[in-house]
Amino acid sequence: MRFYKTVLEAVDNTCRDLLVRGITIESNSYQDKKLVGEDRFVKELTNVDFAITKPNLELDEALEYCFKKEWKKIKKYCEQEIKDRISGKPLNPGNSHKIRKDMWNQFIHDHKFSYTYAERMARQLPLIIDCLKKDSGTRQAVMSIWNPDIDMQNTNLGGGNRIPCSLLYQFTIRYGALDCLYVMRSNSFFEHHVIDLYCAVGIMKYLAKQCGVKLGTLTFMAGSLHAFQWSLKKVKRF
Repeated sequence: MRFYKTVLEAVDNTCRDLLVRGITIESNSYQDKKLVGEDRFVKELTNVDFAITKPNLELDEALEYCFKKEWKKIKKYCEQEIKDRISGKPLNPGNSHKIRKDMWNQFIHDHKFSYTYAERMARQLPLIIDCLKKDSGTRQAVMSIWNPDIDMQNTNLGGGNRIPCSLLYQFTIRYGALDCLYVMRSNSFFEHHVIDLYCAVGIMKYLAKQCGVKLGTLTFMAGSLHAFQWSLKKVKRF
């Protein structure tokens, strides 16, 4: 596993790895959309993992790295998404999507998303906080985003519906600091990677404050980290 000090360092090195070492695969779907033509060819790294020892550093710089002139808008979106997730309310569609209507309105059907992180986290967050407060050495503070009873239905798979890219977050307190293991099945680099890291850090900061401890290390794992053709065409750095 690679260790990085800041979010920007992790994002920069991961981008280089993806573009240099990634293999091309065929994919039939993105979110709940079917892919056709050259859009089916995706550059991918599998089994990606790294740890960020100072995850509160260079967050804004990482957003600017990926989103260029739009980064301040993306930061506003991230901050609102964090507020939605830690609200304790099963918000759907929530508030963050209003900041990026161009991105998210296409996935709203019957006035709702197929899921939101706020929905999946609402009941679990208080339990996580209680678990960590009662036993600082616990290994059981796991917040599951993936729900196989819903997400593995045949009608949802293969682009039939949006299903979570995140699987789980595990929180531990070691040496007076809150650490997080963040596991994803799938992560689209240019659209979502740095946003997912930013939001994970936001949840860590919230839990650390609730538990009265310092911010620790963020460890990230993804079964598939990839880039779609429409994003690769915009990349001029390599």
